[in-house]
Amino acid sequence: MFTTIIHALLGAFGIVKRTKKFTTEHNEEFKRSLESCAVICTGAVNAGFVQGGIQGAENSFWQHTFLYIGKTAGEMMRSLYPDIFKKKGPAQLHEIIEAEKEGIVISTLDKYVNPDQQMVAYSRPVSNLEMIKILKQAYSDVGKPYDFLEFIGDAFPDLPIPNPADLNCCASEVTKCWLPVEKIVRDGVDPRRATPAQVNDCLERNMKWSQTRYNW
Repeated sequence: MFTTIIHALLGAFGIVKRTKKFTTEHNEEFKRSLESCAVICTGAVNAGFVQGGIQGAENSFWQHTFLYIGKTAGEMMRSLYPDIFKKKGPAQLHEIIEAEKEGIVISTLDKYVNPDQQMVAYSRPVSNLEMIKILKQAYSDVGKPYDFLEFIGDAFPDLPIPNPADLNCCASEVTKCWLPVEKIVRDGVDPRRATPAQVNDCLERNMKWSQTRYNW
């Protein structure tokens, strides 16, 4: 645990080595390449104190992961399950679902399309049935609170943090949505306690999944 704390402090003060920033890809080209149910991992090139601390604690560049939906799939799900979408509003262009400090929310990709973010989007072909399974779980979770205890447990695994059955951190939310279709972390990793780095590590090595990079 002492080593983890040291990494967190080094990251917070910008001492931990981070992924090199490359030439930015055209924003619209990246967006057009995305498919519904894609898993996107992101990290800040110029991380602030908190983000740098997360990078350091987990000894990884990747700070966050979320599920890409898109407008077409969002509209389809709203027509299939209108009860789930009461007070959730119409589908948005480049819609995403993510777990952040406010809870599990519907947002858009645009909040991460900027020069200080690097992203990698992982996707593979999904059937309509697979898509519905993944997205129904994701939309059903919208509005649930963020699990700060789980976040602390991910960053400091040696601490005796409870492990509830229904977790709402960013990576564990994405892995839970995909679990009825495919386990997107490596063997030996609990999907309910996954980190963005563990999701990235699994999908990066999986030949079934294609990669699209932003700002590399």
